[in-house]
Amino acid sequence: MVSIEEKRDYIEKAVEYAKGKGFKEFKAKIDEYDDPKAFTKVSSDNEVLPDFTAKRRGKKHYFDIAMKTDNVQALVTKWKLLNQLAEIKNSKLILFAPRGHKAFTERLTKQYKIDADVLALS
Repeated sequence: MVSIEEKRDYIEKAVEYAKGKGFKEFKAKIDEYDDPKAFTKVSSDNEVLPDFTAKRRGKKHYFDIAMKTDNVQALVTKWKLLNQLAEIKNSKLILFAPRGHKAFTERLTKQYKIDADVLALS
């Protein structure tokens, strides 16, 4: 998985984009915000944490910065869990794909039937 340090600039850009789209009450894995709630997968004790969450029209949405990784299975597991949480809350999983990562992200979401909006992040 990609470290938070590698994602920091992308998270900041994605939060700014989401603010412009009317999202509020951000929780993010960067200094200015409280951390989003972590979820623990019972079978493995692994924590799953979105890069940030935000609310719009009273619904909590989950956001992740989608970057290529060698550990594809862990990434797919994370996105599937976040997608399930979004479905339960009648909201969305939104994946921001930096330049060079969008095709990878779209291929995984299609292959593993993950219902997520994939947005390009420059």
